[in-house]
Amino acid sequence: MLIFLTIIHNLAQPYWDTLKKYLSQNGISSLTIIHSPNLVGHPIGIAILISLGLFVLPLNPSFYLFWFAMIAVAAVALTLNIWGLVESKFFAVQILNKLRFVTSSVAAIFVIGEHLTSLQIGALVLAVIGVGFFAWPQHLSRSNFVWDRCVIFVVISVLLSGFASVFYKMATFYTPDYATFLSGRFIGDMIGWSFVWIFISIALLHRNPFTESVRCVKNKSGLIMVAGIAASTLLSSYLIYKLPVTTFAMLGTVTVPAAYFLSRVKYGEKNNITNVVRNNFYFYFCRNIFIVKK
Repeated sequence: MLIFLTIIHNLAQPYWDTLKKYLSQNGISSLTIIHSPNLVGHPIGIAILISLGLFVLPLNPSFYLFWFAMIAVAAVALTLNIWGLVESKFFAVQILNKLRFVTSSVAAIFVIGEHLTSLQIGALVLAVIGVGFFAWPQHLSRSNFVWDRCVIFVVISVLLSGFASVFYKMATFYTPDYATFLSGRFIGDMIGWSFVWIFISIALLHRNPFTESVRCVKNKSGLIMVAGIAASTLLSSYLIYKLPVTTFAMLGTVTVPAAYFLSRVKYGEKNNITNVVRNNFYFYFCRNIFIVKK
């Protein structure tokens, strides 16, 4: 059941990315796009937990240490990812983003001691090769370097997201149950993300973050994005709490078909079907290894 829920959660991610891209193209800052779902969804979540008598904050300070570390890393990673979405082809960014499962898995191995078999390690290497086959230009020319900045944004985002995933998982180790974790997550997000959002918006971007947030929610696409990601966040919290980092990250490869469909229908991108099939071979081969061997 957890595997099925993870697949459903991941299949929706490319659609949320299309909304993020649209909002960013319409002048809404990346941090406002990232934090608006928290501002809407978290107070509702807190109210529900209180009404059920389940709202209990974590008492171990290590939870907050790792949670705020996750926020600091994720703020940079998610911002760079949105910049990459705006400046490059939608499907290319989605493919590069699939490398997150590699960085998350590697970080999980070295930081929290999750174990992989030699076959699973080989699967990670094959997946990197699969992404390389798709992302590397077929003919080198001056025009190929137009997307270099986007690639750099996305690659740095992917590298950082691995550490963010591990910090996220490490925070769960310091909570006795899911309700306590969720309570701490809601409060931690409201404090940590709000501080980052307000400080950067005012000090660096010279924008009113609250006015911009209202603008985001008033936009139809913004409202759908806020509601969808708020629900998605709640589901992902439960899945990451229950599953190993490597399993959750690896199942993210199922977004490839959804991303391909959206790139063709919504953006009219012409992707080489040979590369698409080749990438899917690598991704699904690797995914099956992880699921069978866990």
